[in-house]
Amino acid sequence: MKKNRLFALLGMLSLLGLSSCGNNKVDVSIFIYNNDTFVSSLLASLETSLTEADYLYSTHNAQLSQIEQNDAIVSAIDSDSSSLLLINMVDRLSASAIIEKAATKNKPIIFFNREPLLEDMQKGLEENPSLYYVGTNPAFEGQAQAEMISSLFSSPDNLNSFYDKNGDGIIQTILIKGEIGHQDTENRCNGVLQSLASLGYQTEILTSTYCDWDRQMAYESMSELYENFGSEIELVISNNDDMAIGAIDAMLALEVFKEEEDYLQPFPVLGVDGTEIGLNYIERGLMFGTVKNEGSKQADAIIKLTQAILANVTIDSSFPYTINSENHAIYCLGEGIMSSKSNFQFPEN
Repeated sequence: MKKNRLFALLGMLSLLGLSSCGNNKVDVSIFIYNNDTFVSSLLASLETSLTEADYLYSTHNAQLSQIEQNDAIVSAIDSDSSSLLLINMVDRLSASAIIEKAATKNKPIIFFNREPLLEDMQKGLEENPSLYYVGTNPAFEGQAQAEMISSLFSSPDNLNSFYDKNGDGIIQTILIKGEIGHQDTENRCNGVLQSLASLGYQTEILTSTYCDWDRQMAYESMSELYENFGSEIELVISNNDDMAIGAIDAMLALEVFKEEEDYLQPFPVLGVDGTEIGLNYIERGLMFGTVKNEGSKQADAIIKLTQAILANVTIDSSFPYTINSENHAIYCLGEGIMSSKSNFQFPEN
């Protein structure tokens, strides 16, 4: 089944390549899936660094269309209009066809933010050693969320009674998930739930919902979820800051949350990314915590790989970032950032 899907996609890529008409030569072509808050921030860092390093670049926003992104990538490859491709895919299952297409022109690729399947990277590396992935470690981010939750809920044998509303010793939780099929979605969820279990906590998932990393979708979903679960909710875990903020905005609109000094928010909401707006919500006592997704480190790793590849410098153990030999991946770890405001009831020591 997968092989047939691959051949079909390759055929589509070839057809799209017939209409390619790129003429302007650049050093780097950047392809992003969409302009969400984190990707926009990462892209800005990349563009600034490329400009400072005197590289010419072009940027293409697929706006959630894999077909449109395929067209742009094929155009760049067939016209040989760039020396290196930086790709943030719409659908990571398309990576195998993109890798094979790039191999026909020995075109180096650095995937970022959306990780290709391990088998696709391994197969691709047999043909093209200049194939890399740069991103975060979603399992670590889930673990960091669990550690922050632990600091608020106290001992698993004696939960903080303010948040354990029904006194059953179990944390009733809502999961706001990113995107179906995205590696960060399931790995962040599994990471936080497994870490909580390893710390001795029992959790009950009241429900989970996919909101595609989108603030407005999370707002609408959380409004409905609160109608269904209301005071049963003891914790909301979001896969990113934008969705966490959407959920909080819904609670503000319903006056469940209040932006008042010393007002205790009835349950904590946690995100991931450490975006500027996410940190603002933490500072205002609205969001309990986030995990800094080190976009600046990711941009730096991408730029250093770019410089080495374009200069034909061997990338070895002296490279400043650890590269996983199995799939040429660089994983940048972040850190948990927790509210210090009086809007959350910490257990007494």
